[in-house]
Amino acid sequence: MSNTISYFLTMIFSLFFVVVILESILFAGEVVKVHTFVQHAAELGAKYGGYKYNYNGQNINILDDLEEEMINQNLGDFQVDYTRDKVNYNEDVFFAVRGQYTFYTFRLIGFDLIKLPIYAKKIQSSQVWFR
Repeated sequence: MSNTISYFLTMIFSLFFVVVILESILFAGEVVKVHTFVQHAAELGAKYGGYKYNYNGQNINILDDLEEEMINQNLGDFQVDYTRDKVNYNEDVFFAVRGQYTFYTFRLIGFDLIKLPIYAKKIQSSQVWFR
């Protein structure tokens, strides 16, 4: 009888740890997705010399496109920080994203919500001359 109970307890804990490992893989995928997005956004900011500015009557705004892309990639709850105004050639342009990943597996054992922070920042050099 006690052998059967210990077998079931072992199976329950093993299943829990397998689920935690699988959710850790999901967390790692989310981190990679955020870092890839930040890399892409920083390259666009360097290509256009900033994210949102007016220059000679032209309104440059790639931030709206990036926010739409974030929503499409399920990163809509993340906070964005970026270089304000235009940036001249060979000056730094940065893009940063901050958010949290929630582990729902721990609700099975009574912990409410465990959240891990995700932060990614990339700095590039601007490629645009402003005269």
